[in-house]
Amino acid sequence: MIGVEEKVDIRDGIACGIRSDGRSRKQLREFTVETGVSPHSCGSSIVKLEETSVMATLSYEIVECEEEKGAFEIHVDSSTTCMPGVQADARLQYNAGVGQQMSRLLGLTPTVIGAKSLIPLKELFIGEGQCFSVKLDIQVLSVGGGAVEGCAALATRAAVANFTLPHVNVVGATGGEGVSIEVDPSKTMNPLDGATLPLLLTFGVASSYVVSDPSAVEEQASTSSVHVGVVEGDVCFLKSSQCIAASDLPTIMHDAIVAASEWERQLQEKLSS
Repeated sequence: MIGVEEKVDIRDGIACGIRSDGRSRKQLREFTVETGVSPHSCGSSIVKLEETSVMATLSYEIVECEEEKGAFEIHVDSSTTCMPGVQADARLQYNAGVGQQMSRLLGLTPTVIGAKSLIPLKELFIGEGQCFSVKLDIQVLSVGGGAVEGCAALATRAAVANFTLPHVNVVGATGGEGVSIEVDPSKTMNPLDGATLPLLLTFGVASSYVVSDPSAVEEQASTSSVHVGVVEGDVCFLKSSQCIAASDLPTIMHDAIVAASEWERQLQEKLSS
């Protein structure tokens, strides 16, 4: 935690267009991404943004279903080393908060802006009452750079990019009885399209000025923070820690779309390199 005087110094600097790391108010930080980090998963990645590091892994199982669609669940955990001194209950609450935000971002939980799921659950349906149940595990490894949810969204996109499911046949189905599953791991598919999954941008509001992608200390110095989800050039998610001026919203949403385009470009370059 930073003191009151340091918060005032950071806010004064932002007002003058000076940030502690030398960035302009709208400039984003560089991130790194590594894929295939978990050989036993169906897709995985680690995204690092300064001292924040988040790992995303995807796994699946074949389960029975009543509707013609699959399932997708999110589980979040944070290592004890990344949050030293934090009580177990507080860490569990933190994990739940990140999980809820990711669920809303992906449209699995309805929001004010949009209630449509961005995960194609129908594509996870196999047939004859069988479906894929996909699990997204998000592991927060370190939090020193802020932007945990933003890193989680990036890591999810990167994990989905190398996600694969085996080809499955349902045989011997007679009126829902005697169903047999044949899995052919030599044939794979990816029913999830990473391009349709959102990125999450964070903005800090301090002294009537808005900064993109605030650092950890800037987050603490901000009077409010705004999280904006963007997918394919449109805002799909919006959350503010406190009330912000209505006049600031159009600028923030525009900046979020521009920033998402930049992170999209960075991510595609890193995944193709």
